[in-house]
Amino acid sequence: MERFDPGGPGLVERSVMLARADVAFLRYVLEAHEGLVFMHVEERGSSAREHFADGSGVVRLFATESLAGELDALVADLEAEGLVTLVR
Repeated sequence: MERFDPGGPGLVERSVMLARADVAFLRYVLEAHEGLVFMHVEERGSSAREHFADGSGVVRLFATESLAGELDALVADLEAEGLVTLVR
């Protein structure tokens, strides 16, 4: 099975690590910033359950190039709050 890759021309990507228990809250925060970002839970194994087996996992965040600054500011705020750690 091919790996799903939502990236493409004109998009920037930021990957963050967070606790499985915080994924729903992160989704809520991102939805409050309507139109800023697309969120994709990265899967390490055959399921997200395996990916978060150790209690943490990677979520990929995508935004248009024109919104990269806003995405970076949001990620920095989430890091300052201790919710996420920027991976790349």
